[in-house]
Amino acid sequence: MKKYVLLTLTLIAGAVAANPVTAAGNIAGDVQAQAATEVKTGFSPGGTALNLVLDSIDHAQHEILVAAYSLTSRPVAGALRAAKKRGVSVVVVADRKANDNRYTEVNFLANNRVAVRINDNYEAMHDKFMVFDRRAVLTGSFNFSASA
Repeated sequence: MKKYVLLTLTLIAGAVAANPVTAAGNIAGDVQAQAATEVKTGFSPGGTALNLVLDSIDHAQHEILVAAYSLTSRPVAGALRAAKKRGVSVVVVADRKANDNRYTEVNFLANNRVAVRINDNYEAMHDKFMVFDRRAVLTGSFNFSASA
């Protein structure tokens, strides 16, 4: 039994050593999952998650599909509006309860001719993802909110 515990600890230590982590707890650099697949990481607080969202929106060429529990971030809404203005199709589905204020960024987007759908079919639509040009997906625990 001691041999198996030692082997397990050795494997875990090897996996940790192969994936360096900075003192702040962030993964050092981008991670390559496969030769043809790129994985980028962002963290909040620290701003790297927001920067990754904004950069992804700015590079979309044809379509952005958004599922958002909370969409109260002015920079994200502004980037989505700018994408729409440059000819990118933008569609947003948002949770009703989390966006139930007439001054939300969801209303800002709707007022700027972005296709917005409010989901109230479930207790909470807690999804947080974007699909860019049907080629890239941004997902995680990051809310597209001012407080994230």
